Amino acid sequence: MTDNFAELTDLYQSITSSVTRTEDYFTTDEYQNLKKSNAIAYGKIKWLCQKLLEILQGKNSGEAISLPGIEKKISFYNRILKKQSIELLPSNIKDEIDDVIKGSFLLGLASYLYLYDNPSRNEFENADAAAVMKKLASNILDSSGKMRKYNKKLNTIPILIFEKYFDNCIAPVLNSKLNLGLLQCASARSYFTNLFFSGARFGEMLDKEMREVKA
Repeated sequence: MTDNFAELTDLYQSITSSVTRTEDYFTTDEYQNLKKSNAIAYGKIKWLCQKLLEILQGKNSGEAISLPGIEKKISFYNRILKKQSIELLPSNIKDEIDDVIKGSFLLGLASYLYLYDNPSRNEFENADAAAVMKKLASNILDSSGKMRKYNKKLNTIPILIFEKYFDNCIAPVLNSKLNLGLLQCASARSYFTNLFFSGARFGEMLDKEMREVKA
């Protein structure tokens, strides 16, 4: 999974087209303009997304976002896998886990940016994005609950996007590569659902921050 926004957009379009009727919307001038503005907005927060992703992937500590020790609560390996099993994982499987962690969060963010337009995103640099990220990470595993209204308002399209991504990309890793038990699989599904909606929530929180800056 790439963090290139053009490729994220392609993934969003492909999945969205498979779960709902989009007609010719993706070819309209409105959508093309939205792609440009969202790419600019994403470019201004990409560095911060990368810091969070490294914590989730077990590659960095919470100090990277001024939350020492948070990695023990939110990284995939600490939440889902037993510590002793990490050392036994082949590097290619670790890479696949990293990919779906990244994909879940960034697809959630990209979906939000496309499903909710906000002209102020071109000024994301004026928001205290680091403070927003710190607040997000503190409760990241409660994100799906906090985004219920968002999902409902959009006729459950967000959760349909996630479920398609889960079935196509995440489930094969969990089932055939990690051989998780039923309880671990349920915990992993909940974990990745929260990652997807945490990406959306990051976008929502930044939008709110921009409205407050402009007020």
